[in-house]
Amino acid sequence: MSAWIEELLRDPDARYRDVVLAALALLVAVLLLRALARRGASVAVGKLSRLLRLAFLLAVLAAAGTAFGAVLRGEALHGRLLFAHLVAAGAIVALFPLYALGAWARSFSGALALLCGLAAIAPMLVAMQPIGDTALQHELLTLHRYAGLLFLVTLVLARPRRSNAPRVVLGDPAADAPAAVSHR
Repeated sequence: MSAWIEELLRDPDARYRDVVLAALALLVAVLLLRALARRGASVAVGKLSRLLRLAFLLAVLAAAGTAFGAVLRGEALHGRLLFAHLVAAGAIVALFPLYALGAWARSFSGALALLCGLAAIAPMLVAMQPIGDTALQHELLTLHRYAGLLFLVTLVLARPRRSNAPRVVLGDPAADAPAAVSHR
């Protein structure tokens, strides 16, 4: 195990496929355990917030599917898969601020997902600038890969904030209705 960790620290790209497989296996296991566990009281989340989370999650899954599909086949991301990855990345960037306003982003796990998302987006934005050399771009790509994997895991596992206090929820018809006013 120590030799594997040493190789991972020396050359993170050499073991990236193993890390992806392990992370995806653990993610599936956690999701299965979560599905088998007893359901507690559900958290009130509006329809608009749910729709935004679904769109955001689908965009992240599309980006992850194209990237991890290439990695698991031992190929570089190129051609149509790269184009699909870039389209999904554009959707992620467009939906990012909207997701940040939703109920999931107000929880610790949702905020962590947002930070991981920023950590996945930022290296690619820096790599597009005319600074550094090829070695820096390679390091930024490696950072993007690991941050993207962490982003996927944290976003899938994120839960909305639980609170006993009543609050206004995006897309909640009861919150949109005018309140009764007393004129006494």
